[in-house]
Amino acid sequence: MDQIELRKEYDEAREKYRSSVEEVRMADQTMRDRGNAQVRFCIWQILLFFPLFGLYVWYVGRQLGIVDFSVIFFIFYLISYLVNHWTTYKSRQEIAKKLVVSNAHEKRFEKLGEKLRHVEQKGDL
Repeated sequence: MDQIELRKEYDEAREKYRSSVEEVRMADQTMRDRGNAQVRFCIWQILLFFPLFGLYVWYVGRQLGIVDFSVIFFIFYLISYLVNHWTTYKSRQEIAKKLVVSNAHEKRFEKLGEKLRHVEQKGDL
């Protein structure tokens, strides 16, 4: 493999590595944005949805014989926790997949860089 082909392959590997690092950064930012959206959702949940849903569940609960508000609050909290946990889990899973790809591109980029340096040093001699 001559130096020109190796340089071209090295440049392609560098671009793939840079784009994969950018994808990981964007996925991380997306996860942070989702976290911020979940905080806003929780605020709206507390201010608007919880009283309405709570009244509905309380009414249904009264029909079923459940009068304690702590049970209603626990059910609502459990639903919120599961939704939050699931979205966080999916975001982390997505980031982990992108990190694996990025690490593979980084290793290839480094190996080609070492090869290129070795070829350039031989050419200088």
